[in-house]
This record gives sequence, structure tokens and C-alpha cells, in this order.
Amino acid sequence: MFYVLLNSLPELKFLKQNIIDGNIDGSTYEGECACLSGTLIKGAKITNGKQEKEVIKKIMDCRDSSRPIERFFLGIKIGDKPRNSQFSKLALEWIEEFEMFISKV
Repeated sequence: MFYVLLNSLPELKFLKQNIIDGNIDGSTYEGECACLSGTLIKGAKITNGKQEKEVIKKIMDCRDSSRPIERFFLGIKIGDKPRNSQFSKLALEWIEEFEMFISKV
């Protein structure tokens, strides 16, 4: 997961908020609610302006449906939040751990 997050730092807050709000659908790359990379791409379109294409390319380059974290996100459904889903709770904990590591750099 950290590899994917390193390639999408500007979208980290967007991903985190979508996990908290229950707006993740781990079964699809696109749509209102999407999986890990789909949500990061959606965030890139919102937050990156002129650099949008560059950031999306970095996210796409590390997209891999056989990657364990992508398969983990299959366990998150629309409406799953950290308080009612172990998958969402663990994903949020990993993001918070990642934030802690990068804040020390």
C-alpha cells in the first residue's frame, strides 16, 4: 500500500476522507465510489490542475489488480466505514501509519 501511496501523495487526504465517509467500492476502478486506485485518480482530477495528467500516469503505472492491496480493497463496499468495517478500519490505520512515516522525512 505504501508504494501506491508514495505515487499519489497529493491525493492522500482525498483517499482518507473517502474511506472515513464510506465512499469506497473495491470492486470497480471507476464511478462515484471506486477502489484504491480509482479513488486516487478521482482525487488527482480534483486536486492537481495542470499536473493532473502526470499524477494520473503515476497512479496508473502502479495499478495492478493482482497487487495484494488492490485485492484487499475488494473487501470494502459502498457504505463501509472504519466504525462498521474491519477492512475500512485497517485501510485507515495504514494510511495514518503512512502519514506518520512521511511526516518524519
